[in-house]
Amino acid sequence: MNSSPAFPDLSLLFSPRSVILVGASGRAGSIGRIALDNIAVHGRFEGELHLVNPARAEIDGRLCYRSVADIPGQDFDVALVVVPAGQVLTALRECAAKGVRFAIVVTSGFAEIGAWGVEQEREMRTVAREAGLRIYGPNCPGLTNLNARIGLNISPSFRTDTHAGPIGLVTQGGGLGRAVIQCGDRGYGVGLWGSTGNEVDLDFCDLSHHMLLDARVQVIAGIVEGFKSGPRFVAVAKAAMAAGKPIVLLKVGRSAAGIAAAQSHTASMAGEDAVNDAVFRQYGVVRVDDINELHQTAAAMVQSLRRRVPRSVCVATFSGGAGTLAADLLSAEGVGLAILGVDTATELTALAPDFIAIGNPVDLTTQIFAQATLFGDALDAIAADAAIDAIVLPIPADYGDITLRLAQDICAKAEAHPEKLFVPVWMSDRCGAGYDLLQQKGILVYRSTRGAARVLRQIAALDDARTVASAMPADAFAQGPRPALPRQFDETTAKSWLAACGVAVPRELLAADAAAAGRMGAALGGYVAVKIVSPDIAHKSDVGGVTLGVSGQQQIAAAAEEILARVGQKCPHARIDGLLVSEMIVGGIEMVIGIHRDAVFGPMLSVGFGGVFVEIMRDVAHLHLPVTEAQVAAAVASLRASAVLDGARGRSRVDRQALAASITRIAAAAYAEQEQLAEVEVNPLIVGAGAQPIAVDALLRPAAREARPA
Repeated sequence: MNSSPAFPDLSLLFSPRSVILVGASGRAGSIGRIALDNIAVHGRFEGELHLVNPARAEIDGRLCYRSVADIPGQDFDVALVVVPAGQVLTALRECAAKGVRFAIVVTSGFAEIGAWGVEQEREMRTVAREAGLRIYGPNCPGLTNLNARIGLNISPSFRTDTHAGPIGLVTQGGGLGRAVIQCGDRGYGVGLWGSTGNEVDLDFCDLSHHMLLDARVQVIAGIVEGFKSGPRFVAVAKAAMAAGKPIVLLKVGRSAAGIAAAQSHTASMAGEDAVNDAVFRQYGVVRVDDINELHQTAAAMVQSLRRRVPRSVCVATFSGGAGTLAADLLSAEGVGLAILGVDTATELTALAPDFIAIGNPVDLTTQIFAQATLFGDALDAIAADAAIDAIVLPIPADYGDITLRLAQDICAKAEAHPEKLFVPVWMSDRCGAGYDLLQQKGILVYRSTRGAARVLRQIAALDDARTVASAMPADAFAQGPRPALPRQFDETTAKSWLAACGVAVPRELLAADAAAAGRMGAALGGYVAVKIVSPDIAHKSDVGGVTLGVSGQQQIAAAAEEILARVGQKCPHARIDGLLVSEMIVGGIEMVIGIHRDAVFGPMLSVGFGGVFVEIMRDVAHLHLPVTEAQVAAAVASLRASAVLDGARGRSRVDRQALAASITRIAAAAYAEQEQLAEVEVNPLIVGAGAQPIAVDALLRPAAREARPA
């Protein structure tokens, strides 16, 4: 359950010593011709290149073989397969017989078109498994290693891909990946690009893991539609944090339509995208919303790696409006605005006492037009302030030589203060010489103030995630009681199981009929809740199966009779095991705790406010299991209504540590039984009504045998 996924060594895929081009062509504009030119003309591949085309004896003076089987020798690194779909399996079998290590299948027309293609892909997997051949694709543009200038792809634009760099890019589609490659023209190019297509064998995680091992890759950018294996992605994300290489991800498809409705409130609320967000946030993956933001954020992560985390920022500009806008947007993203030191303020005032507005933002006004050294001197003073991590520099318009001079100052001061992050925001569509100079000198230029603010927040959030991860013990859950699961799942057995796990539950008794319920209610003190007990009814209040706050033996018995009547009318076929009479828990705050098994990532914990109104409140945080108690406490603190736990409207302060401990016990017990349990829900868990949180109602749902993990 806790073993680490294995990842293949892809070194020879990205930097092969020998390549077979299956489907090479001399016809201009053909896929086989483009592939040949990318390898032999536009690239710098220096290994052995073998061409396969049964209709040609040679192409451009290079010998052509009729088939892979005809190539002399054995043990080749990569075959680039560009033949029609009906010929691919034959080519792959020949590659397997020749000891080819990797086959890149660019050909389309497989699972994406229907049953025939699905069967072909099944056969591909068989060939790969039996021969040890690893398959990349099909239905992909190929592979690009710009850092070594190797193009094993069919892109007609490869010849113009001139900007290698520190970003590794992994995509599941070709077009969007090509867009990111061309964003490299702004600086911070993509050094490696893998586009995995249908992922018949090698997948997004395999390629991402390889890029973690490449010393020239500093940040990984990804575009993904879905994951074949959630645990493998989590393993990659953990490895990325350990290696100090950020992953920036554009996850397309935010709809929860593909998630089947579950019985528990929290499982239905989690949904596909909420789970993705939770997993990304927990493991330090930075999520973005579009292509430009993907490249910009990846570039920003590269730029920030050796600089201070931007938690305290100063805005410096010559436009009061641009400065105020920047301050507003930074504050909205939760980025802290620094308080200038006394020495800094004094020095700035001395530079132009009649003009500069001292504060944050620092408004240098249009005096910078007349006073040539003002901007650079001000940047020196600000950058020297120990309380400032980053300087945001809104430039509202291009002023020709003046903005060129400002850009020169920014470049010089960024070099003089390498630990500080300089963040110029070029707000005009007119990009002049100053803009070009900043890019040439490796200064990342933002075109949106909001975008700059968001990136600064993401850098700080990534640092926070790394800090939490570094404190995470190998065994995230403390060892505690692990009672056996009950044979029958209803509220009484669920709460007995929770009690054995160390979670507080109310005093309660199980009555066989209404009269017994009345007697038991009186024995419990006479102020009770009465609930139906049935393995067929998950949410009792929905069918009138709950009455709260009843006192007196006769009234309790009458309430029990009414419950039996209502439930009998609404659920005539439900099995009734009795009536649960439970002491009423007075006061406190209702919370909901749920664990369900996500189809991709496995066990997920949901924590929120609301009780019966949880789906209306929608104040829920999600965590991937296992977790630490500290992570649970942070999830509770992230809830919108978290402040009510500290006392409001005369309520007493909730013991947050006890709350986090109880939730962690529930999560640990559910995680230990993940193969047997589909869901656990405690709703409500009442906090603030006693020394410990109390599980007032609980639901356990067993896993279907066929759904249990292997």
